[in-house]
Amino acid sequence: MKNKTLLLLLLIILTGAVLRFAFLASPSIRGDEGPALFMSERPFGELWENTKADSHPPLFYLVLRAVPKIGEILPYRLLVAILSIAAIPVAFLLGKKLFNENVGLFSAFMFSISQMNIKYAQMVRSYSLITLLAMLSIYFFISYLKDRKTSQITWWVVFSALACWTHYFMLFVLVAEAAYILSYHLKDKKLIKSFFFHGFLLVILIAPLAPLFQAQSATIKDVLAPIYQYNDPLLQPTLTTPIANNILVRNAMMFFHLSVGHTKFTPTVFFAVFFALTALAFGLPLLANLKNLLKDKKTFLPLALFLSVPIFMSLMWITKFLIYHTYARYLLFVSPLYYLFISKGVFNLKNLIPKINLKKVVIVFAILILALNAVSLYGYYTSTLQHENFKYLTSKITGAGSEDVIIIHTGFYSQNIERTYKGEAQICLGPDGIKVGPDITILDYLKSKKPATEENKCDILKCTEGADNIWLMQNNPSVHDSEKLLKNCLENNFKLENTYSNTYKNAQGEDETDFFLYEFTKQ
Repeated sequence: MKNKTLLLLLLIILTGAVLRFAFLASPSIRGDEGPALFMSERPFGELWENTKADSHPPLFYLVLRAVPKIGEILPYRLLVAILSIAAIPVAFLLGKKLFNENVGLFSAFMFSISQMNIKYAQMVRSYSLITLLAMLSIYFFISYLKDRKTSQITWWVVFSALACWTHYFMLFVLVAEAAYILSYHLKDKKLIKSFFFHGFLLVILIAPLAPLFQAQSATIKDVLAPIYQYNDPLLQPTLTTPIANNILVRNAMMFFHLSVGHTKFTPTVFFAVFFALTALAFGLPLLANLKNLLKDKKTFLPLALFLSVPIFMSLMWITKFLIYHTYARYLLFVSPLYYLFISKGVFNLKNLIPKINLKKVVIVFAILILALNAVSLYGYYTSTLQHENFKYLTSKITGAGSEDVIIIHTGFYSQNIERTYKGEAQICLGPDGIKVGPDITILDYLKSKKPATEENKCDILKCTEGADNIWLMQNNPSVHDSEKLLKNCLENNFKLENTYSNTYKNAQGEDETDFFLYEFTKQ
């Protein structure tokens, strides 16, 4: 590797590290971070049983167990950020192995400044781990196709198995790899025999996941499906109506988010310009790659492996094999392949427009892609990190005794409150009133997520007997009819004393609220 290339790669890694380390400690525990930590803290004997009620394999939770317990959330986020940073040089090596160092550098640069990847590198979720493992698996897959070394296919088996033990969607990539070999290397009997043998070893390594997946599928069918069917339009996929649950529209949105991050869709001149520049930055490289794409198997490979995931996700969504999996975060682990394909297109622009100065064009595209992601990063750091501020909300719960109750409608959020609230009040889940404690299982959380209805809305009162004060914490109730019912039920039995909210300025400077805290006192 040339000194200039090494210097540029180190600069890209440093940039990615700074963006991922920024504000790691500032937000409250949010999203599914609490449940992830809860799972990681289960004894080994209980972890497998608890995972049966989850939707992921257990490897990420086992990795979290190795984190020193020296802080509430920072050490865990630091681990996730480091895993994401480690994937940057792997993205470079992948591009170098398949094409050349320049393409590898550009794709590593795109991954390092990707707003979507930065966001989930600051959250205790498995996305960074599966991205690193998947890219290592694909790197050794491509390396073996090129060099035919036994050590390479051995490492492919190892990292593929680890990736499958982190996220089931890695199986989509493995299917695409098999299809690629059968399409382009069918006559290479030695290669086919080698992959068949090592593929068999891989199947043995991931076979224990089969009964786990079966148990999780039953949970999804019997527990989660009834929950999500409550007033959720995404459960009605369509191919005709041009709305958010149109499969084609949804996939286009996911590609947009992978390209430049989450940017609010508003009918303004700014967004029109932003969208036009995005189409230019990613559309032209795409067009440059389309010429002779099927004949150029090296360029086709990263695209085929990447597209396997949204294609299978769409099929699962439309057939309702699984509850909808149509969010851009589920594509993060193959996003470096998307960036690799776009990077190759940038360097192919010379074929599309022969008279251009390629060096200057590459610099322009790098600046343009950085600027587009910077807009989303600004929105993320100034607005999104203020979401789900449980520390602020629980600080309003003062003077509570051991008989008083905090009610949270969603089981997963209860673990976030459990880790931020330090008072004496009990934490219960509505509408059944299950008390949160160290012995409650993930399945208990899932079951308690069922929505409140007119028939069961007052079930929560059974855990409020003897309470003088009740605090009800809810998502913005203007969009949750189920939570409105629960609040109305308490208002009929207790006096609403105070209302607090987690209100923040969005990227457009407008006030938004994601959580309310209602304080009730006995009448």
